Amino acid sequence: MNDIAVFGSSSSAGKSTITMFLLNILKQHNINALPFKAQNFSNNSTVADDNTEIAFAQYFQAKSVNLKTTRYLNPLLIKSGKNSHLHIVENGRFFGELSPIEYYNTIDRFKKTVEQGYIKLKQEGTVVSEGAGSPTELNFLDRDLANAFIALNFKPKIVFVADIERGGIFASIFGTKELLKKIGLEISGVIVNKFRGDTRLFSNGIKIIEKKFNIPVLGVLPYLELNVGFEDSLNTTNYIQRKKPIIKAGVYNFKYISNYYDIEPLILDKNVEVTFFSNLNQADLFDVVVLPGSRQTVLDLLLIKKQAYKILKKTKIIALCGGYQMLFENIYDCIESDIKHTKGLGLIKGDVRFEANKTLKRSKYKIGNFDIDGFEMHYGKADKLYFEDENIFGTFVHEALYNDRLRTYLLKKINPNYCGYNYTKAYKKHLAQFIENAKMNFCVDKFFELL
Repeated sequence: MNDIAVFGSSSSAGKSTITMFLLNILKQHNINALPFKAQNFSNNSTVADDNTEIAFAQYFQAKSVNLKTTRYLNPLLIKSGKNSHLHIVENGRFFGELSPIEYYNTIDRFKKTVEQGYIKLKQEGTVVSEGAGSPTELNFLDRDLANAFIALNFKPKIVFVADIERGGIFASIFGTKELLKKIGLEISGVIVNKFRGDTRLFSNGIKIIEKKFNIPVLGVLPYLELNVGFEDSLNTTNYIQRKKPIIKAGVYNFKYISNYYDIEPLILDKNVEVTFFSNLNQADLFDVVVLPGSRQTVLDLLLIKKQAYKILKKTKIIALCGGYQMLFENIYDCIESDIKHTKGLGLIKGDVRFEANKTLKRSKYKIGNFDIDGFEMHYGKADKLYFEDENIFGTFVHEALYNDRLRTYLLKKINPNYCGYNYTKAYKKHLAQFIENAKMNFCVDKFFELL
C-alpha cells in the first residue's frame, strides 16, 4: 500500500485535521497507519509516551486512532527562541538555538534525522505525512523537509487540501499541479476544505478540477465544528460554543501563548463560556481568569506588568505551567530569555529558577486529594508542583483539567451550582461526530483507489 502525503494550499488550510481524518478512515478499514510530520514549526508541543517532546498536532493525530506516541512522529520540532533564534528539538530532545542561517547550514544533518524517523514508522505501517505551508515555494525546495524532501524520497500519494474559504481555489490547485510537475511530482487527489453552504453548489467546480485539471476530487468538506486538537495555527476565536453558561472563563491570550490544549475541557463544557482576551482591564468580566502556558514566560510576564496586573489579586485564577510560574515572587531565567531576574506577580511565595535540563515526563501525580494523569514540560523549577488557596489554583502539570474530579472541584469553588461532566466521553463523542460528518462529503472509494 502506498503512503500518503497531505499537502495544502497554504498554512491553516486544514492539513492537520485532514491528516487526522484520513488516519481514522484507514483505521475503520483495518489498515494500520501512523501520522508523521518531518518538521513542525509550532509552540504547541507535548510529551509523547516515550517522554520526549513532539508537536501537539502529531500527538493528537496519533491518539485519535489509539496509537502510542514517540519522537519518530515528529523528528524535528522548531519553536520560537530568544533573540529571533530558532529553538530546535531533534528526536524529542533539545538540540540548540540557531539563527535561521545556522539552521539552514545544518539542513543535511536534519534531513538524515527526518529520513530515519520516516523509515522507522514505515516499518510499522502506512505513513500519513503532513506537509507544511505550501509545497511549491520555489526558492526553498532544497530545504523543504516537510514537503519536497518527503515526496521525492519516499514517493507517497499526494492528497492536496485546498482551502476554499480563502478564495482562489482553482488557481491554487492548478498552479500547484503545474509547479509540482516541474520537479517530478503529481497530485493524486484533491480535498476541497472549509466549504460554507450547500456543497452541491460546488458540483460544477468538481467537474472543472476533474476534467480540466485531470485530478480526482476526493471530497468537498464543509466547515465543521472541531473544538479539540488545538494547535498554534488555530485562531483563538475559531471554536464554536452553543451553551447556556453558569461560569464565564477568560483565557489570557499571551503574545507567546503555547500549549492551550489544556483548556479544551472548558471549551467542551456546556456550563462554561470561554473567551480569549488580551486586556487585563477586562478581567473582572469573568468568573475565573485562566493563565495558560507561554513559550516566553518572562517576556509575557513583562507585558502583563505593563497593564493593570494588580486586578489579578482579587480575581479567581487557574494558572497552568508558564502562567503558574508568573505568580511566584521572583523568576530567575537564563534559558528562555536574556533577562536573568524579574519580579513575578507575587501571588505565591517562593521563586522559580530556570535550569538547562528541561523536565519532560508523563506520570501520575497527586494534586490535593486527586490522582492525576498528566505530564510536565518546563525549564522553570519551583518547590511547589501545585498551589491552591481561596482564589488561586496553579500547577506545572499539563492536562490537569482533563481530570473530571479535579476540574469539577475547582469550578464548584467558583459556582456551587456547577455539576461537571465526563470529559473523555464528551471528547470521543465530539471527535466521532466530526469524522462521521466529514465522511458524508468524502468519497472513500475514490480515496482507496489511490492506494
